[in-house]
Amino acid sequence: MHLKGNYFRQRKKMFCSFLFNCLYLFCLVGVFADSDVVMSVMEGDSVTLESGVAEIKKEHVVKWQFGNKNKTIAQKKLSGNFSTSDVYMEFRDRLKLDHQTGSLTIMNTTTAHSGLYKPVISGYTKTKYSLNVYAHLPVPVITSKSLNSCSVLCSVVNMSAVSLSWYKGNRLFSRISVSDLSNSLHLDLKCLDDSYSCVVNISNTKQTTHLTNTELCQPCPGPSKCEQLNITELCQTHAVHVGGCESTEAVLRLVVTIVMGVAAAAAVVLLVNDIRSTRASMMKTGDLS
Repeated sequence: MHLKGNYFRQRKKMFCSFLFNCLYLFCLVGVFADSDVVMSVMEGDSVTLESGVAEIKKEHVVKWQFGNKNKTIAQKKLSGNFSTSDVYMEFRDRLKLDHQTGSLTIMNTTTAHSGLYKPVISGYTKTKYSLNVYAHLPVPVITSKSLNSCSVLCSVVNMSAVSLSWYKGNRLFSRISVSDLSNSLHLDLKCLDDSYSCVVNISNTKQTTHLTNTELCQPCPGPSKCEQLNITELCQTHAVHVGGCESTEAVLRLVVTIVMGVAAAAAVVLLVNDIRSTRASMMKTGDLS
């Protein structure tokens, strides 16, 4: 009896643990399913939210709902009439409902338009949108990742669904789409070999921070005179004779002397061969006595 009681207690404990894990996962799914698409725009921009269907049919009833209270802000009734809400002041004269696709366009957005949007078509909820409308775009921040190397991070505070990029000069170096408030973009260099800048972008608005702080990243050393002249090997070979690579003029004189010597030797060889050929030709014809 004692063993049987322990068995049932263990089974009950396992069942309760399983039930708790299922409820926990269900809650997680509920949290992450609040929105399928996260979008960000700047205040004053227009944004279009797709309904999720290619074409609205006559028998379709379409509703666009906003916020946690599911306020209906635009709809297409069974009668075929399309309408947008004038009840909510923040949306008055700012909504446009596409009669063919049911997509919703919000014009001249304000921060009051931030929130959850969902299209309900004949009772079925399609793709849900979480819209962020920002009054201003903050400047990206560059911080050091390592004190011993040129490794830096670029991040933007309290922003989501934005584009974060590193540029090398005017060329795109790397880019990510920031989906949450904690993402950053890493740049790992040995030294600053060019001008680098971090850019945060929403729609047509961007903010830029240049990597100019030499405490974060030291500039690369400039090329030596030998590297500039592309004669490093020659410098190393004749360093003893010309006093090292600092004596650039001596190196140039040595190169010119060698080239002229080779050219003179080639000219002498050609002249000797020409004389021999002429003498041989004259002997054959009997002109040479």
